[in-house]
Amino acid sequence: PQSEHIHNILQKGRQLLMELFPNLRQELMKHGAKEIDFYHDLLLYFEDSWAPRIHSDFKSIQCTRALLEFCIRRSLLSLCPNVSIIDKATVLNYIINDDGIRIGGVQYQNKRHQGGNDDDDDDEGLVDLVGDVVVESTGRSTNAPKLVKHIMMSPTEVRRSHVDSYIGYGCAIYTDVSFPHDAVGLLVGPLAPHCSRSGLIMPVEDDHQGRKRHIVMYGTYNKDYCPADQTQFKEFAKTLQKQEFYDAIKNATPLTKVSTYKYKGSQRYHFEECSLPEGLLVAGDSLASFTPLYGQGISIACIEAKELGDVLSLPVDRHVSITRDFYRRITPVVDFAFRSATSADMRFPMTEGKRPPLFNFTSKLFPAATRVSMSNKFVLSCLRDVIHLLSPSTVFLDPRFLLP
Repeated sequence: PQSEHIHNILQKGRQLLMELFPNLRQELMKHGAKEIDFYHDLLLYFEDSWAPRIHSDFKSIQCTRALLEFCIRRSLLSLCPNVSIIDKATVLNYIINDDGIRIGGVQYQNKRHQGGNDDDDDDEGLVDLVGDVVVESTGRSTNAPKLVKHIMMSPTEVRRSHVDSYIGYGCAIYTDVSFPHDAVGLLVGPLAPHCSRSGLIMPVEDDHQGRKRHIVMYGTYNKDYCPADQTQFKEFAKTLQKQEFYDAIKNATPLTKVSTYKYKGSQRYHFEECSLPEGLLVAGDSLASFTPLYGQGISIACIEAKELGDVLSLPVDRHVSITRDFYRRITPVVDFAFRSATSADMRFPMTEGKRPPLFNFTSKLFPAATRVSMSNKFVLSCLRDVIHLLSPSTVFLDPRFLLP
């Protein structure tokens, strides 16, 4: 349901994607993706100020999610001929080895069997796929907590942290979008706690007729959902903080219907606290899913993939536990992303959930730093690097940041 929307990748995620798939950029560009300088080619309105347009190294490749996934899949199969993809299958259970402490694989069912048409010898169409490591990344609606509780015969649930900000977003693809000052995109952010609406316009690949296309997207908080009607969708732009957003699309032509999606909020399962079978790793949105408006999800998944590769490449005698080593590496960055997302969500009054640590400090720090960054290059550099997961949040303790 989210596939029609804009999918930004933070700089750390972009770097890791290009390391994992060296030909990915070339493939994307060949199919029409647009490479832009995020801080120069876009008009950015944060808090209550326009950001200065400066040339930067923060390049962003913009395309539809369908093109991104298509190119990643092709790159994966090209680079790793030993990889097989099993389509239309549902994992039903984990397999545990006879020792009771190690993962042995998964049991899955092909969708063609789920309707009762079974051509295999197994009457139920169930297949055992054996392996020493299982990475569970089936998404936000994962069954991992239930399966882990079942196989470990534990009376307690996997601990879940969540903050419900009741996000809504909607998008449509337009042609003939216009911007001033040679810009190619536009972002108008919200202003907590008063204005819960934001808008983003990003270029994507041209269509088969050569028409330039942009995805126009609204993001809202606290059940302030945007309309799905095409006329009302365009008029919704008038309610954002800046008139420039409406001006960009008022004469544009829609090429698709409006696609809307509602999202309850950020959630995080604490599998690192569990006595998991050795070799079972829960990652991606199955581990933690964040408010989509901040663009963290793909980048955090890339970091997890990189750390998983590093763990698996260690000599066997260096491992105490693959599972514990993996979670030791990724937990700090996942926790930071979760705190960042939920702290931002908590600035809106109808958000529900437990406030993250240091909320009173961070809820004032980021807006203040954003305003100062408009005229202070050092603060801009620090803020940008932390947001894009290139630097730890400890850079905020630099005296030059606290006393610019």
